Formats: sequence, C-alpha cells, structure tokens
Amino acid sequence: ASMGGMIALRYAVRKPAIAIANNRTVRKMVLVGSYAGEIPEYKKKEFYADHERIKEVDARQHGEGVRRLVSSPEKVASYFGSRPENIEGIEPTVAAYVDAMAQMDWRSYIAVDVAIAHKEDDEPLLNVLHTPTLLVVGEDDTLFNVEYQKALREKIPGAKAHDVSIIPDAGHLCWFKKPKEFNDVLYRF
Repeated sequence: ASMGGMIALRYAVRKPAIAIANNRTVRKMVLVGSYAGEIPEYKKKEFYADHERIKEVDARQHGEGVRRLVSSPEKVASYFGSRPENIEGIEPTVAAYVDAMAQMDWRSYIAVDVAIAHKEDDEPLLNVLHTPTLLVVGEDDTLFNVEYQKALREKIPGAKAHDVSIIPDAGHLCWFKKPKEFNDVLYRF
C-alpha cells in the first residue's frame, strides 16, 4: 500500500530481469493508493512544511512531533476519509494509528517522506506491466485520489481488465479504516 506500491511498481518496471533470473514470477499485483509519477512540487512543499512542524515540536517535547502531525484534523481526514469534524465512530482506529505512528522516530518519518518526494517517474515504463494488476483506493483519498488511480489503470496493460476498486468512506489508509471491505476486494481478485 502507498509507498509499498511505489516500491512494487519500481521493481516490476525497472528490475523484471531479477525476478526472471531467480525463477520468480509475479502472478498478480495489488496497488493500494499508490503513485507512479514524479511527486508534484506542491506535494513536496507540503512534505517539507510537515517536516519543519515535526522538528519544531519535537525540539520542545521529545516524541510529540509525529504524534501531533498525524493526529491533526487535516491528516485524519486525509488518511481516514472522514471530515475533521466528523470522526465519531472511528476514534479507536484513529487512536491506534496515531499511537503506532508516534512510536516512530521523527527522523525516520521524515526519511520516508524524503524518499517519496525524490522518487523517479516510473509512468513512462508502465506499458511493460502485463501482470494482472488491481488498483485499490479509498473513496476520499486526497493523497493519490480516485481520479489518479483510474488514469494509472489505463497506463498499465495488466490493470485494464480490472476496475479500480474504491473503498467507500475511506481515505488513504483504506485498509486500516475498512479492513473487511478491503479484504473482500483482495479475495475477489
């Protein structure tokens, strides 16, 4: 999911000979809220602004920078697909996610964002992917939205036979908020 999908795509389009040489083939691929292109400048600026907020808070209160960022109403809405004023009923899910992320050292959190921000554009190479590929996205994903996933599907030959699976009332972390619906989609594929 997300960055994992970016890594899977990178491997599939840039290193197919490795799988063949090791007698391994990818029979199916699932990409969840993934991105193949170069990260747009506006998104990089958002990452960098987040980094500054994390560092500023963590300098004063050790361990709080990541917690405050991922629990902000804007991030909750983006990750879970719930309006900031309407997260009733998913508080335990949000709390579990925030607690898990807060265990991460702020430097590691930033390193992940930097890796994403500087990834190469793999979109020109997607035409080599003939492996059956399913794209899954949360209906309210604001990071790599439904429209982008539909456009990505058209660029991957192995994805064209499958509709983009949209998880209703979920954001970027659709598997986290709606595990049953997410798993149902996987089982059907």
